[in-house]
Amino acid sequence: MTELDAVSIEADSARIDVDGAAVCERLALRAKGRRIVIAGTASAAIAAAVSARGRVVAGSIRIDGKDVASGEHFGHVGIAALGLLLPPRDSVLACVTVSFRLTGLTRVDASDAAHAVLADLGLGGLEKRKAASLSLPERRAAGIARAMLPSARVLFAEAPLAGLETTAARFVLGVLGQACSRRAVIATAMRTDPASPERELLLGADCAALVSQQATTWIGEPRELLEGARLFTIALRGNESSFLERIVAAGVQVRGQPPHMIVRLAEGSSTRVLLDAARDSDTTLLEAVAIWE
Repeated sequence: MTELDAVSIEADSARIDVDGAAVCERLALRAKGRRIVIAGTASAAIAAAVSARGRVVAGSIRIDGKDVASGEHFGHVGIAALGLLLPPRDSVLACVTVSFRLTGLTRVDASDAAHAVLADLGLGGLEKRKAASLSLPERRAAGIARAMLPSARVLFAEAPLAGLETTAARFVLGVLGQACSRRAVIATAMRTDPASPERELLLGADCAALVSQQATTWIGEPRELLEGARLFTIALRGNESSFLERIVAAGVQVRGQPPHMIVRLAEGSSTRVLLDAARDSDTTLLEAVAIWE
């Protein structure tokens, strides 16, 4: 893979079920880059489908052209799932070796490849550690190493920084940075607010996408989204057209379509403009989450 290579993830009218219940429907997404980060309410559903905890029961999701519903992406995509359980008595080297052996490598070749990957990711010190002794950020890092399959073109990292404090998040982010030099990376983020270390994951992307349960509400260069603006994701129910008329008249910029949108507040204004518009238009503001302030 060269520095210029990019991969894609596409969803076309996708419905994803988890435990028999629909968690998103008619999802649309088109993203391409070497470092893609997907955030928003549907990001967890996408991760569930990619890791086979959920099912694509209508429409399609494809990574680099490989169909997720049929499992065609397995092997082409290495998956670091959130909450991955490692055999507690096995060493990290053994865990990574077993993962690589599932791709068809011999025991010796898999062990050699695992040793090389751990060294490349700066995790050589974890090789002999038992999985049960690992801290949460170390388990996340070991999960990334397991997903660096020798045959894979893409690493899919599910919410790698979720729930981590700043120092721990930086450790995992450093491992991801090393992975980015060897694989295209698609990651998900649970939070987009300013207080979360996950903002650094977003800022390190070359393509960031915010997805609602049905649509992409924003996609592009992350600094356009995160720097120097007061942005919020909002969800509505009620007289949406009247609400939009009022906030646009108040200088609010709108991106996306109801009921899920991104809004940029005018200089000097506050979220009061959203609350007032909701009250005056008899619209319920279900959600207003800061992306960046």
